[in-house]
Amino acid sequence: KPASFSVLLLTLLYFISCATFLAPLNMGGVTGQVQFDSNNQTATLNVSGAGSCSAVNISLTVFPVMYGHFAEPCSEANIGVSVFTFTGDPSSASPINVSLLFGQISNLDDLSLSLETCDGIKICTVVSQGQTRLTRQARFTESVAGNIYIRANVNNANPRLLADLVTIGQVNAPEIGINIFGSTSTAANCTILLGSLDAASLTNLGSVKVGNPLSPQKSRLDFSSFRVYSYLLLRVGSSYNCAQVYNMLEKEVRAVMNMRGISGYFNFRQASPFDVTQLSVNLANLRELFGPYHVHNFPVPSVRSGQCSNDNVGGHCNPFAVDTTSETYPVGPGSTHDKYETGDLGGKHMSLSGRSTFQMTFTDFSLPLFGQNSIVGRSVVIHLVSGDRYACASIGYPGAVTVASATFQTPVVGKIIFTQLVNNPLSDVSIFMDLSYGDPTTITTQHHNWHVHEFPISSERDDDEGRCITTGGHWNPFKISTTDSSYALHCKPSCPLCCEAGDLANKYTTINLDTDIGGVKSKHFFTDVTSWLDISGITGRSVVIHE
Repeated sequence: KPASFSVLLLTLLYFISCATFLAPLNMGGVTGQVQFDSNNQTATLNVSGAGSCSAVNISLTVFPVMYGHFAEPCSEANIGVSVFTFTGDPSSASPINVSLLFGQISNLDDLSLSLETCDGIKICTVVSQGQTRLTRQARFTESVAGNIYIRANVNNANPRLLADLVTIGQVNAPEIGINIFGSTSTAANCTILLGSLDAASLTNLGSVKVGNPLSPQKSRLDFSSFRVYSYLLLRVGSSYNCAQVYNMLEKEVRAVMNMRGISGYFNFRQASPFDVTQLSVNLANLRELFGPYHVHNFPVPSVRSGQCSNDNVGGHCNPFAVDTTSETYPVGPGSTHDKYETGDLGGKHMSLSGRSTFQMTFTDFSLPLFGQNSIVGRSVVIHLVSGDRYACASIGYPGAVTVASATFQTPVVGKIIFTQLVNNPLSDVSIFMDLSYGDPTTITTQHHNWHVHEFPISSERDDDEGRCITTGGHWNPFKISTTDSSYALHCKPSCPLCCEAGDLANKYTTINLDTDIGGVKSKHFFTDVTSWLDISGITGRSVVIHE
């Protein structure tokens, strides 16, 4: 037994010391990969589309790319500062000596690789061994807000903490360093933990950066061993801010197609926001009639004629407003995924044209199941070769959900439906709105603010003119100051934690109201990343649309 144990230990040490890290590229017209070999301490480029020049600049930064989340994913605000730079010839596959890199950093997992092409275009991707198996998340609110992610590989190897924090409620708050602590307390919540906190029981994990909403800062801590913390705490002045830690589970969702003779499914799987999405398509009885297929904006209605129509499921999911009429829009597969609409699945991967059955699996670098651009809860539409819509199905959720709805009866009619995973308060909340004026003679109105308010309506009659007064103020569990000048400056879609949780207008957009009941203009779909439904959440409150 001792001999076999020694062999096992030697093999494990050899595996760690000989790690291969890959940075797959699919952005800005550049494809391929950069491979890092920790044993030989080299980097090897195998890329195409970077242009014709003798050298390109390559950087490693502290925070991983969140695929499909941002219009400018490679900015310092989104992937942090550089920790190592080198150059390489994009036309050469000769190994590049990066011994200085491995002298500084042994674990490259979850760094971003940023490459500047010969034309000055910056592209980026996540560096990984492909061994990550665990992601945990804590969300801080109030004065210092943001998300902390703890990631680890198989057997809890290479644990690291990724920090994305900003100071809230101050204009031009300076960048600061702040100590973060771990707690293994079994307290039921942060209030109980802080009420009887024993500072000596906390583990000091190190210092992380805190930026401001106009100048975000990312940071990273690497640990020698893994430990499960139930809470994380930030030392803010003389007190502590607390956040509970939750497991961030892999998402796997499916659109089951069973319409007009077509059967099968579209399956989407993404392990975390820092991982690419796997799309599996399995369809039968296509009869060589079909071509494009897309993710569309809205779910399929349960009972309504023309289920796949534009009025019902809307247009293609296209959060970055990619111009499909441009001469540069790709015709079919071959370009990088950021060049297409997020929802253009057939364009990015493969058309259904000429197929009776279709069974394929693809990797997509711009099809998020997490965050504000998530496709979860929307729909997939199969089109005829001519482009006409033929069949559709809603994209489901990765587990049991809580559903809450706000029903409007006069003068606005319709519903706002909120959906979130059960027992997962940090998971995304899908918000589907279908609202219009019930009276067809009403004049169209625009730019309405809308908020979740603190209390339910206490009026007995829907036509009571004072019914909205009974709802109290905006739901504001994070105690965000709206009177400070920083609120108007910072509260916007790029910083939802800078907003009251109930301020849906500023977190997303104001809404317009017309008289086209059930029409596409009456519908909106948002994915909220800072609210929750159960246990003092949205459920049991009210939604107010302001004039």
